[in-house]
Amino acid sequence: MKTLFIESLVEGQAVQDIFIVTEKTLSNKKDGEPFLQVRLTDRTGSMRGVLWENVETFSSAFDHADYVQIQGRVTSFRNELQLTIASVQRIPFENVTPADFLPTTQRDPIQMFTSLKEQSQTIENKDLKAILQAFWMDDQFVQKFCSAPAAKKMHHAYLGGLLEHTLSVSRLVDRLIQCHYRGIDRDL
Repeated sequence: MKTLFIESLVEGQAVQDIFIVTEKTLSNKKDGEPFLQVRLTDRTGSMRGVLWENVETFSSAFDHADYVQIQGRVTSFRNELQLTIASVQRIPFENVTPADFLPTTQRDPIQMFTSLKEQSQTIENKDLKAILQAFWMDDQFVQKFCSAPAAKKMHHAYLGGLLEHTLSVSRLVDRLIQCHYRGIDRDL
């Protein structure tokens, strides 16, 4: 379970926690010895990390996009905080909570899904309504649907974004239909 987040780290602080590696570069010091630079990320931001010792051993233990357990200390380099890494160990995906590493909707997913299901009950086309009901009865689909982002970038690019976006579009369509039946569409 993640307990330390990048936004709260301060210079001199000891760190032992999990991050996702979003960049990984092997470089050489002036004396030709290798060192490893990484970008460590969680839901609150990212931070440069540097590993100076046992580079070959630790570097081969993980890849870009892996979750890693880092042990190190927050230092400052050129007026910017970085993490000087003492050890790093790859962590299996099953042992992490994705919401600790990715932005998440601020709205309640259960409430949003309940609203979407209720709204889908008002659909008059029986075939479309049956398709939606089949989706809503598939627990595995619902779990993935409610936690997926709507996009990689731009709008709703966070966990729960697809559900939030779908509900917003569904409500917009519902309003347009109501306006149409009230004869308001002449002005749209």
